[in-house]
Amino acid sequence: MPSESGLRPLVTRLRPLILGGTAAYWLLMLVLTHIPEIPKDYEPGVGDKWEHRIGYFLLALGLGLSLSAWQGRLDWRRIALVIGIFAIYGAFDELTQPLFGRECDLFDWLADLQGGVAGSLLAYAIDQWFRRWKPGWFPPVPQP
Repeated sequence: MPSESGLRPLVTRLRPLILGGTAAYWLLMLVLTHIPEIPKDYEPGVGDKWEHRIGYFLLALGLGLSLSAWQGRLDWRRIALVIGIFAIYGAFDELTQPLFGRECDLFDWLADLQGGVAGSLLAYAIDQWFRRWKPGWFPPVPQP
């Protein structure tokens, strides 16, 4: 429904950008985690586990915000869905890496979970804050 200004709410207009950005980032992660390993002599200063945490933090944040933009207010069930998605994807990612000459590492997956949970919680906090302080940015909630 159009808002008072005649424009669709901001979140409705940003949906394709949020979802498209998340999908592009997820595809980039898939590619980068399946190319042959960078020799240790040339690895950047950020430790491997921090790369996993940051990567999955951003993925979970994007998934949470995408879910918020397309499905409405985030609640704990939706956050649990986001956590389930990246936990399963992280396991798939680790289990398929040996096919590409990389190692499958349980501690990498645990780092993925740490970053993903943090990203999910930030998505929840952002959703709650903006819905409270900027309700006009969201489409009206249909009444049953």
